[in-house]
Amino acid sequence: MKAYLFAVLAVILCAFAAQGNLLSDPSLETNDVWTAYGNAGLVQTWARRVGQHGAALWGWDPAASGGIHQDVVCPGPGTYTFTMYVRAETNFNPSSIEVKLEGFDPGGVDKSETDVSMNWSTLARDNKWHHIYVTAYIRPVFYAAWNGSSIGNEAFQMDDASLYTGVYTGSPLANIGFDEPNVEDWESKIWEANTWDHWTYRSWARRSGTLGIVMEGWNWDDNPPTGLVNRISQPVTGVTTGDYTLSVWMLRETNHKLNSAMLRMEFFDASCSNKVQSDVTANLTVPADGTWHEYYLVGSVTSPAIYEVRPTIQVGWDRVTNADPRSAFIDDARFFKGAHDGYSVETDWAYHSGVGRNARLENVPGAGALGPFLQVNYATKTNTFYVLTDVGELAKYEGENAAVGIRTSWQRPDDSTWMDTNEWFTLAGTAEIPNSDPFHGLPVAGTKTVDVWKYEMPHPRTVGGVLYTNPVRVYYAPFIKSTNAIFETDRQYLLMKNGAATNNIDQTYGPTPYDRDYYIDVYKPPTWGVFTNGGFEDPAGVGVLSLAASGWYGIGGLERSDWGQRTGARALLFYAWDWNSSIRTYQDVATTGGVFSFSSGVKVEGGLTNVPALSLRMEWYTTNDVLVQVDERSLLDIPRNFQWYGDAVVGACHAEGLGYVRLSMQGEFGISDVNGRALQFDDARFIPVLDQLDNAGFEVELTNSSWISSGYPGRDTWAARSGTYGGFFPTWDPGAAALFQDITTTGGTYEFSMYMQIQSGSQPTKLELAMQWYDKDGTLVQENVQDILALNVPKSTVWNRFGVVGACYEENLSHVRFIVRAEYDDGTEEFNESIMFDDISVVPLRTEMENGGFEIGNWTDIREWYGIPQYLVEAHEWAWHTGSNGVAFHGWETALPGYNAVLMQPVAAETGTYTFAVWIKREADFLMTDAELRLEWYSGDYPTKVQADTVATIAPPNDGVWRQYAVTGSCDNADLRIVLPVVAADWTGNAAGDRSFMMDDAELIYTNAASDYTDGIPNWWWDKYSIPQGERVAADDPDVDDFTNEEEYAADTNPTVWNASLITVGSMSRTGVGTAWSTNSRTYFILYKTNLVEAGAWLPYGVELSGNPDGSGLSLTVTNDGTMRFYRVGVRP
Repeated sequence: MKAYLFAVLAVILCAFAAQGNLLSDPSLETNDVWTAYGNAGLVQTWARRVGQHGAALWGWDPAASGGIHQDVVCPGPGTYTFTMYVRAETNFNPSSIEVKLEGFDPGGVDKSETDVSMNWSTLARDNKWHHIYVTAYIRPVFYAAWNGSSIGNEAFQMDDASLYTGVYTGSPLANIGFDEPNVEDWESKIWEANTWDHWTYRSWARRSGTLGIVMEGWNWDDNPPTGLVNRISQPVTGVTTGDYTLSVWMLRETNHKLNSAMLRMEFFDASCSNKVQSDVTANLTVPADGTWHEYYLVGSVTSPAIYEVRPTIQVGWDRVTNADPRSAFIDDARFFKGAHDGYSVETDWAYHSGVGRNARLENVPGAGALGPFLQVNYATKTNTFYVLTDVGELAKYEGENAAVGIRTSWQRPDDSTWMDTNEWFTLAGTAEIPNSDPFHGLPVAGTKTVDVWKYEMPHPRTVGGVLYTNPVRVYYAPFIKSTNAIFETDRQYLLMKNGAATNNIDQTYGPTPYDRDYYIDVYKPPTWGVFTNGGFEDPAGVGVLSLAASGWYGIGGLERSDWGQRTGARALLFYAWDWNSSIRTYQDVATTGGVFSFSSGVKVEGGLTNVPALSLRMEWYTTNDVLVQVDERSLLDIPRNFQWYGDAVVGACHAEGLGYVRLSMQGEFGISDVNGRALQFDDARFIPVLDQLDNAGFEVELTNSSWISSGYPGRDTWAARSGTYGGFFPTWDPGAAALFQDITTTGGTYEFSMYMQIQSGSQPTKLELAMQWYDKDGTLVQENVQDILALNVPKSTVWNRFGVVGACYEENLSHVRFIVRAEYDDGTEEFNESIMFDDISVVPLRTEMENGGFEIGNWTDIREWYGIPQYLVEAHEWAWHTGSNGVAFHGWETALPGYNAVLMQPVAAETGTYTFAVWIKREADFLMTDAELRLEWYSGDYPTKVQADTVATIAPPNDGVWRQYAVTGSCDNADLRIVLPVVAADWTGNAAGDRSFMMDDAELIYTNAASDYTDGIPNWWWDKYSIPQGERVAADDPDVDDFTNEEEYAADTNPTVWNASLITVGSMSRTGVGTAWSTNSRTYFILYKTNLVEAGAWLPYGVELSGNPDGSGLSLTVTNDGTMRFYRVGVRP
């Protein structure tokens, strides 16, 4: 077989010329500058890659040689690269394919350099375009030889040549915006497809530019095509080892029947047919949501033998529907060096305002004193926005650029037209952030430099340029946008909430701003001297539903409804059934500062299921309209059950130059597909918060006091325990109600108590007293709750005293909220079906036990004490041990088979040892089954205990004799805040007779600080006897006198001397015992037993004496009232 040659040459004539592509007509559209020889032809339309023409040689001609060349004036000596796209059809049979550079002198006759060529005869014959090249130090020539063929598909095509100085730089991904198809057949020769059936380029398929690819989903055929699989690809050369990314944007309409989608990278050597490594693929899930999404694949070039990478996009679908919309689109592809993570812009250090923060309160960092990130200026009628970014280029990838912009959107009040703009920030300078004054915790070390960007937006105006007098809500979102020369590669919006990601300084961001952007209400209403029209009753009149002349101003869908109100004839209604509603109503009230509560009744209907935000808010402004503080209370926990509830936000502001506070109710809503989607406010109030309880006896109307109600609690004369009025919950109908009052505090230990009557016909399912502690940010930091139902108090007409205690010393505390709340079913009686309460008390918890002799109060009024249940625990003049009063457990009740009761008093505590002692007398017919004394140990977070109760079981004889009983316990837990001494007893129903359990002369003794203890013994005692640290063990006996260190301490004896111990002197008569010596720092007492054979505890006799100051012996006198008694002396600190 005869061999033929074919060549393409670039002939370089050495004279200076312009840089860039040195070839004329590089796309081979004419035959003016290129010369074809042999069996080569120019201006061939079927041989084009781009444009209208290309060049070809006829592989079927037996002459079998040819080529093309162009003479080029060279810029001068140096390295040159000649490239060209070529495509060999499958039956083209080359013996040689050369790309050559020939160098001539300026006359173009004599060669000045040796020819340099590269042979590409092994190039793949796959009917695909490939990029080939030659690089030489100095007439570009393409040359080939082949064997003739007549079986078809035997051409060799050429297009898009380039000659440039320097080494080969490769062929990047081309037509990345899909804007360059062949204008005749709407097919691309740059992106090569296995078939162009069923998809094409269309302007309505574009994401950017002029065109995109549409995958036709409609069916215009009697036999609809199914199982279509189309793919497009093109070669990329000039790669080096490392990671690469293929990225493409896709959109799928609702009814397009997509079966599969894939991205793939194939890796070839210089033959463009031999794969050097395995393909890398990614299967894509493209949602039918009508939205553009970016998809990408990361692959690694691992071998230097890889010459060509072929990025491929493959899709499969069925054309079986005519339901609109029914297409899918592809646009904007990229192939670049690096591992893509979905973001083409730098997002770290980008910041405008974090989630939960307020851009009008947070200052731009650095020493420039630029002020807050958002500034509303009613003097200049502008909004000023600031954004931080990292310094330097914000685009992540080579060949791309990025800038900072802002999207704003607001609706004209006069014609409802939405005004949308995209504007650019200007660079205001840089800011230095040192680690000594970090921004959101960064930098940890050194100093960070950031760029500061600024944009000023004029306040909204009418078409005629007049400022609106209506409130206008401006939605906005700053963004960072990156672009290449063809299209936008990324745009990340800085968002108020719900972003796709959050960066290193707590800024959330994402690709879309909708329902996530910031907003600012631009309008300065009149400032009222006092809060007005909290019930939304004015102006009156049938059908007068707007806020005009009401003192309130609103944004979004709202009105003063004349149905569903809590009281009166009107309530404020939010149209919460509208899609993406964002509603706000507000009122400005003049103030120079203080502590205030803004409250309202709230009703959320049950069908309102999509509520991302709902709150009461107070915004504090200076006289020149600078926002200095925001206090907000979320209402998202309000039950959605068509019932009225109440809540309040408390704010304390003492800023200099304060002018007014803006009180607002606001919410955001998504559509719910059911009925019952309204949200209403009523009975709003703005009142000062006091430092003590107001209207504790309900003698003043609730609405004229500091009480705030939820549901329908009331006051009436029949609910009074004392005075004229008392409060009540209307439990004759099912529902829920609460009363609460806020009191300012910086921390402390409080007792919140009240008297309550739970009538027999009421059916409470929840009944609680609570204290809620809030910091200055409005955050609930602690809640103390007493579950009254858990106390198992019988329902009756008896007034019981209930209480809850708590301690909180958190920094930044603002106020504590005292709450009584209930939930209840239908009452079961015509009368006697209320829960009534009166005589509420809020006091700092006592630091010592008070009224231990029960001399203050009478009957059920046992001051400072809780008797549970009250009808079994009363103060009586006949129950005294000393004085004129004592307390008794009533043993004469017979309605039940058994009874139990407690008497207790909480006391503020610190770590240490406590002794609770009380005198008790049990009468003969009080049929006791159990009795005990307890010390319960609580943290400030009541009812959380810091350790188990200290319990002493007691068994007072039923002999009517007064005896003293005690329990001693220690607690060294640093969280201890409250100790609760308790007397508890159980008994059965009794017959007639003397049947009481009496108590008197109670005391709580604090002896020392547990924090100064080692193994239960004070450190001063160990130090006194020079006991080394490692030997301070309570159970040891260092002097071997059979008394442990603990016993020596109790007796105040020397633990290092064997004969220093408590010595008792036997009875010299039948009336007592004594000690040989005593000490006035100890208390001595007598215990007794009737015999030493039977098991059982030694019982307190009731005689106690302090030791003598001079250390002399002590006599303790007893009277023997039985035939046999055994006595022992005890001692305690």
